[in-house]
Amino acid sequence: MDPAATLGVEPDPARPAAGHPTLTTVAVAVRAGRFVLRESAGIAPVPAVPRTGEELAATLTPLPLFGGDLRLWLRWPDDPSDRRRLEGNLAELAETTGATVWAPATGGRAVVLPGCRDLAARTGDAEVGRWHAHQPPGAGAAAFTSDLDGRLVPAGGVHVAAAGGVPVVSVAADDEARLLERYATVGRRRGLFLADVALLDDGRLAARHTDGGLLALGGRETRRLLRRAGWTDEDVCLLTAVPAQPPPALSEHLTALVAALGVAVWTAEPGSTVVIQDGVPRATDGAGRSAGWLPTEPAGSVAPTRWCSRSGRLVPAGTNRAAHDPPAPPVREALPPRGHPPSMAPPGRPARPHGVPWLPDRVAVNEQPVRLYVASPWPPERVATEGLPSADLFLTGHLDGERLARSVKGGYLMLVQARPGAVAALAGIHPYAPPALWQRLLAPDAYLLPAGWLDRVAWQAGYAVDASGHATFRTRIPATPVVLRCTGARHGTDGLPDEVVPWLRSARPVTAYALVTGVPDDDFLRLYARRPAPVVPGRLLRLRVDGGRVVDVPASAARIAPLTSVRSRLAELRADGVELLLPMSAFGRARVTGVFLPHGGGWRAARGRATTALTDVLAGAGP
Repeated sequence: MDPAATLGVEPDPARPAAGHPTLTTVAVAVRAGRFVLRESAGIAPVPAVPRTGEELAATLTPLPLFGGDLRLWLRWPDDPSDRRRLEGNLAELAETTGATVWAPATGGRAVVLPGCRDLAARTGDAEVGRWHAHQPPGAGAAAFTSDLDGRLVPAGGVHVAAAGGVPVVSVAADDEARLLERYATVGRRRGLFLADVALLDDGRLAARHTDGGLLALGGRETRRLLRRAGWTDEDVCLLTAVPAQPPPALSEHLTALVAALGVAVWTAEPGSTVVIQDGVPRATDGAGRSAGWLPTEPAGSVAPTRWCSRSGRLVPAGTNRAAHDPPAPPVREALPPRGHPPSMAPPGRPARPHGVPWLPDRVAVNEQPVRLYVASPWPPERVATEGLPSADLFLTGHLDGERLARSVKGGYLMLVQARPGAVAALAGIHPYAPPALWQRLLAPDAYLLPAGWLDRVAWQAGYAVDASGHATFRTRIPATPVVLRCTGARHGTDGLPDEVVPWLRSARPVTAYALVTGVPDDDFLRLYARRPAPVVPGRLLRLRVDGGRVVDVPASAARIAPLTSVRSRLAELRADGVELLLPMSAFGRARVTGVFLPHGGGWRAARGRATTALTDVLAGAGP
């Protein structure tokens, strides 16, 4: 569970980033040996009163704790009697929830580590501490343990592979085989230690543990990991690709790791690709030209830089340029020639639903495998791990990659291979589509890849397209099924496709309610068909909205559920109990016809104008 959604407050100003995916983190204050929750996320608000372990367990019932691991972000009290009471409440919490409850050892506290931004245990003297497990009766061996940084990590340790001159490769399981094959020809560099680790979405560097989870690297554990692989205080070269727009946490994490290692860490220039030429890593841009390597050096270091970047390679500083800077040819590979149109079977009822609401059930499909190009705004490396961004429940594939490249200048192309029965012919079916899609669907070499059939479509390669519309090979991708990620829909709510199910198909305005506790921090507003229970503090807004613009979350989730190749927020919203939502694009059309405040266990109408724009109320200008 992401600690950003933890419960309660903590005196430290910093909040942790996501930790291990199987850990649930709850932040609590401790008063007289009992637990205090002061704010909530994902459950009904609770008063800030001291609670026993059993009472806290009752409050946490919305969380899936039984048989899992619960990490408490707390500080032990100083009074011995309060500590004894807290020990009892921790044991009671474990027994009641059925979870293993982790807390810093007696007298310690949990803090947020700089850089990796994970929770770590500290003693009362601010030294590295350990986490103590409070287990329910009958629990087996603990799944976690404390590491050298005082963090809670899987008991099996870090998984590290090696290939050629790269002694440390610790990445997501799906990427490992491809990278080991790539690094098999890399030679060892005297005075330079090569490694490749995972990069989390928020920019923190991470290693894969034996349970398959990715966890951000801590400074002391990174030293031990490198030492075991043969590191002897050389500069470190990370072969990890850095996105063109580096995530904000990357610089902070690199700085913290460099402080722990005491040497420079080199990373390729943002947006570049690391290729292997003549056994040496080389950084290249999207057109195959040389890119640079950037160092993160220890603060206050006065030692001369041992390496420098030339022609996309790292070479020893101060050496002869002619000897170490030979001309490096661009890494280019032309687009494969345009494929032949596949023979199409006559329209028939497909074996499985295609998932496109406007597409007829009976359509002509390909009888032979076919290679197609799909446009992408994201780099191929990101698409291969996160999915291809799309607002629709289908992709449009093209036979002619060069023609498509001229229309997506500055973007990317993905080459895919579709098995028989995965591609629908567009001839004759475009009138069924919404008019906004006609231009895309009328291209002479275009075919439809419905979301319900994407498990029969596999990645092949990725190409970068420059500003002139010229495509250049960027990377090969393992032949895994294509995944579609919902984003960029016209309604303005990220993570949902355009084809959501409206609450009411009629354009007639209807009445709904919104519970507001402040300025919405998301791109939608949760609605209720009837008045919900009062929340303190909070306001209840009675809205007049177009029913066709309100999203029916359960119905939309049911539509998406059979489409296993689609990644959306609908399941998450459904799990959070959201039944209706108003997308951001509809805020300007909604009117507030009443404002109610909690009073005596119910709602009391507030004074104000009879009808006000929702946007004015959310901005504070309304009643």
